[in-house]
Amino acid sequence: MSEYKTVLATTDFSDAAAAGVTEAIKLARALGAELALLYVAEDRMPPLTFSTEAQRAEIQRHHETMARKSLDEYAAKHLDGLQAKTLLRRGHPAPEIVACAKEIGADIIVMATHGYGSVGQMVFGSTMRRVLAHAGCPVVAVHSR
Repeated sequence: MSEYKTVLATTDFSDAAAAGVTEAIKLARALGAELALLYVAEDRMPPLTFSTEAQRAEIQRHHETMARKSLDEYAAKHLDGLQAKTLLRRGHPAPEIVACAKEIGADIIVMATHGYGSVGQMVFGSTMRRVLAHAGCPVVAVHSR
């Protein structure tokens, strides 16, 4: 029996992320491990100075409902019949991925690289780099060609 019991796969619903999810599925099946699929909804709501706190909360609830729906649809389309736990978190991707992995006891994280290159990483940052630096478990980087 494998020491890897829980595989955490990440997605942002992009075609690039699908490559990582595909490899996570293969890994989970080969190891007889549980698969958890995580989507982090980034907090990018601009400040709405003319809205009330209640209105902002309602907008946030709507965004979360839509993200949950998208995650469930994505799982149905990409998990190839494998039963998986789907997880939705809100915040910045890297710290949320690391925190989620710790909370669920993930033994390994599988995520795709988007291949922005050095210039893109300077502009966008690198979620993969940040996860590698802070994860308490191995991280598998899947090139998204």
